[in-house]
Formats: sequence, structure tokens, C-alpha cells
Amino acid sequence: MATKITLPPPLAVALKRQAMALDAGIVRRLRAAGHLSPPLLHDTRVVTKRLRAWWRLALPLARRKSVRRAQGRLTVVAQLLAPARDTQVMHQVLNRLSPRAQAAPTRAALETVDRQLTTGGSPAAPGAAATFAPLRTQLIRAFKSDAAAWRRLPVAAQPDDPLVAELARTYRRARRRGRLAARRETPGELHAWRTLVKAHLHQMEFFCAGRRGRWAQRIRDLARLGRLMGRSQDLAILDGWVDWRASTGALNRKAARRVRAFLRRRQQALQQRSARLGGRLFTGKPKLFAAQLAGTSRIPAAPKPPRSRRTAAGR
Repeated sequence: MATKITLPPPLAVALKRQAMALDAGIVRRLRAAGHLSPPLLHDTRVVTKRLRAWWRLALPLARRKSVRRAQGRLTVVAQLLAPARDTQVMHQVLNRLSPRAQAAPTRAALETVDRQLTTGGSPAAPGAAATFAPLRTQLIRAFKSDAAAWRRLPVAAQPDDPLVAELARTYRRARRRGRLAARRETPGELHAWRTLVKAHLHQMEFFCAGRRGRWAQRIRDLARLGRLMGRSQDLAILDGWVDWRASTGALNRKAARRVRAFLRRRQQALQQRSARLGGRLFTGKPKLFAAQLAGTSRIPAAPKPPRSRRTAAGR
């Protein structure tokens, strides 16, 4: 007897199903959690970024106003998580860099900064149970609202072409932003490029789920680029905090100068590596990339959920 071949669902249907599954999964984890652990914080942020990228991909399926409203809810989630994330990141950066500082004065300055961070020199992170409860309520409400918005999304008989075109559009925007960032190298341009690189990564993860070959390699390279840019951003966050502490007189200015010079050298090296890798990933003309996407068959399976790591820095 001939085997029945089951075709994968249209892109719009798969996008809706997978987005709702992401929302439901993170809501379950939040309900079961007693505090905002580093893995939960990391995975919640990854889900938030992925959903924002997928809403951008869904632009051809809904009114622009509805998509902006959905992305606005997810932006609020990112803002709620920012204090905890920044504190966690600064600790991780200091723990990673202190052994690498060859000069004794620089190591001492880094240890001073870490002590100040530990003893309350940063905004309180909502990780304890007493402060986590109201945050958890807000997060659950936001993700449930997001799932409801996806549920209302009309996907019946939607062709794949508009979603493929939107994915190619994200590539084109990321390519343009990368070139601007290479020329100007301002924090604003670098941040805008990183945002689009991450959006392109999450959209490619959806579109090419389960694939091997060049698409799988591209996803791995995009993830590596995202990590490099994330580590650079983590250094910038710590640099800004050290500058603020020195301006208030809480940190010795000489020690602050040593730390900031050390951080900026590391940051410059990461930016150079990001520029090289990004230049290779976004060399192709947008029309060629769009044609390659159009020649790719539908996605065969849902992507794996985000995996927790021992260190969430740079994500």
C-alpha cells in the first residue's frame, strides 16, 4: 500500500500555531516558578524577541495597527525584564573578564566595581519571591494577551509568498543597517543593526526549521553573530554603569577610567569580529536572497524551544 504523504501546513498556519505554543509554554513556566531564575529570565527574553520577530513576519496577515499593538505589548515585557537582565549581565561580564585583566591595577578596579554591584550599587533585580509575584502576574497577562492576538489572526487560505517576501525584507533592512553601522560605528547604529540581525535569525529559524545544508549553516552563523553583538552590548551596559557610578562619586575616577578603557578595548575587538562575520552573511544582494527563499519548500516541523544555558550573557 502506498504511503500517504502529508504536506506541511501553509506558512501562515504554522506561524500562528508555533507562536501560540511559545506563549503557552512560557506561561506554564512562569506559573510554576517561585522566582526569576537566570535560565527563566534568559528564556523569557528569547521568547519575547522571537515573538516580536514573528509579528514582523506576520505583517501581510493583519492590519499594521494590530501588529504594532502586539509588538508594543512585547516591548513592555522586555522593559519589565531589563533591570534584572542588566544586573545579571554586569555580574557575568565582571566574572568573565577579571581573570583576563593582565594589569594588577585593572584587576583591582574590576573587583571594586563587582563589590559595588553586589552591595547595592545597581537597581534591585526582581528575582526574589517577594518582588517576583507582581512581575509574574504582569508577564503572564502579557503573554496570554499575545496568544489571544495570534488566535484572532486570520490565516485561512493565506499563500506563502507574502511571508517569504517579508522575510526577505528583513534581510534587506539588516543588510542596509549593517553597512550604516560599519560606516558610522555609533551605539545607536550598532544597536539598530543588532535588533535586525536577531529578527532575521528568529524568522529564519521559523522558515528553515529542521533544514540542513546552507540554511542550517546560515542560522548557526547568525546565532554566532548575535552572540558577538550581544557580548559587545553587555560591555556597553557595564561601561555606562561604571561611568554613572564615577559621576556620583561612589567609584574612584581613576579606577573607573581603567575599567572603562579595558571594557572598550574588548568591545572594539568584538565589534570588529561582528563586522567581518556580518559582512560575509549579508554580502548577497537582496533580490538573490529573495529568489533563494522563494525556491525553498515549506517548513517541515516546528523549531525547538529555547534551551537554557549556564550563562545567558550575550543573548
